Amino acid sequence: SGQRRSLRQAKIHALTSLRFFAAFWVVLYHSLWSEARGMRHGVITGRILSLGFVSVTFFFILSGYILAMVYLQSGKPIRKKSFFAARFARIYPLFLCTLIADTPHFFWLLHLRESVGKAAAETALVFSGDLGMIQAWSPHLRYIDFPNWSLSVETVFYLIFPVVGIAIWRLRGASLWIAAVVLWIGSQALIYWLTPHISDYTASYNPILHVPTFLLGILLARWQVLQRESHGGSSSTPAAAIAAALVF
Repeated sequence: SGQRRSLRQAKIHALTSLRFFAAFWVVLYHSLWSEARGMRHGVITGRILSLGFVSVTFFFILSGYILAMVYLQSGKPIRKKSFFAARFARIYPLFLCTLIADTPHFFWLLHLRESVGKAAAETALVFSGDLGMIQAWSPHLRYIDFPNWSLSVETVFYLIFPVVGIAIWRLRGASLWIAAVVLWIGSQALIYWLTPHISDYTASYNPILHVPTFLLGILLARWQVLQRESHGGSSSTPAAAIAAALVF
């Protein structure tokens, strides 16, 4: 209905300022990372900057939350072709522009220590991998436009959402809370168990290890919708506050 649509839009618009500050934190983290490392242990500013990666986790939760609110709240089937076309149009053109813009810099850095031929071959290999949005899967593909590794993770989220999202949206009551607890504790236990056996890169960037965070965002949206329905169309608990609590 129109009322549900306006409520959904209001909730998403209410997250805009929070998303801006989270994105700005990421920008500062990447642009001032060397300074943050140098003053991390003695200056509060350095400590804050060095935690900029936390914003990425926050965005993964919001990704699940917003997709669920937009595509699942109505109860209608997801039209996969339209969904994937919309996701592609939203992220890929800008991603491609930044990838192309950063490629000459990557080639130049390689050329400083390798022959032109080897530098060109390695640049082509890394560029091809990034073009296919698989840069988060391998440390060998991370060097061009590296901050956009999160889009490689988001691609996995988009691929599983039409199936997993619908399954999660059917949950209610105790099953919803059980799923949330299992996801949260299970993901933390999995990372704790895997960390000694995998590289730091895999532990930090592998898309599979970020899927539980995305699913928690969908669960958060489902819980809030159920809360709204039980309270006659309003919810007293802001989603942003819960998402922040999950991150920290």
